[in-house]
Amino acid sequence: MAANWKLTQLHQRVLSGLADGETLGEIAGAVGLSEQALRAVLGSAVAVTGARSVAHAVVLYDRVRRIC
Repeated sequence: MAANWKLTQLHQRVLSGLADGETLGEIAGAVGLSEQALRAVLGSAVAVTGARSVAHAVVLYDRVRRIC
């Protein structure tokens, strides 16, 4: 992933799923974790990307993945 982010595969799966319109519940079911656990993953992704919110992290991730 560009932008020198150290995103795990789980970070990437959650951010890409949200960018593609999946709900957190759908992603949780697909990866076998609870929604609460994914909320923690999202908090970490916000910190890693330097975003101001989850929505901002999703938009940043989506923009970067589209140009890479």
